[in-house]
Amino acid sequence: SNCSLNGGYAIGTGALASNTSGSSNVAIGTDALNANTSGTQNMAMGNAALQENTTGSNNVAIGNQAMNNNETGSNNIGIGTEALAGTTNNGSDNIALGYQSLYNNEATGNVAMGLQSLHSNTDGSDNVAIGNSALYKNTDGSNNVAVGTQALRNNTTGNFNTGVGKDALAGNNNTGNSNTAIGYQSMYSIAGGDSNTAV
Repeated sequence: SNCSLNGGYAIGTGALASNTSGSSNVAIGTDALNANTSGTQNMAMGNAALQENTTGSNNVAIGNQAMNNNETGSNNIGIGTEALAGTTNNGSDNIALGYQSLYNNEATGNVAMGLQSLHSNTDGSDNVAIGNSALYKNTDGSNNVAVGTQALRNNTTGNFNTGVGKDALAGNNNTGNSNTAIGYQSMYSIAGGDSNTAV
């Protein structure tokens, strides 16, 4: 179905079906922005993209089920199937590019680029993960930078870590803080240590 809603536009069965006061939304795909009531200036492209969004605003979701379960999170960008899709509050000010990137996120200020990057993150904020499965297991760790496939993969609650290179700090460092590892498998086997540097 095609319809114009408060300056918005919807294409697809169930797209923007519940909208009441939300304005300037674009929904393209079956059930895209289906539950939206008052959220404004959202763009959802893909089946079930931003499907459960009710009041969240200024979100961009591109891909099947991208940001699917978000209800109230705002100022997010989710591009890729199931990007930012796993929880009802996706937090705000996040960027997720890649399949299931930032899948479980409820926090703010994260950047994830790569398949399943920051996949398990719930409460960690201000992280940067670039590379497939970078910071994959991170749940509560904040202010980490992981660049490279599986960099900081097993970090869960560690903060202020920097891993640059494939598998950098990717092994047993689950809780360590303020570590810097640059290079392929750099500090791969460190277990929970703090303030280490390897270049």
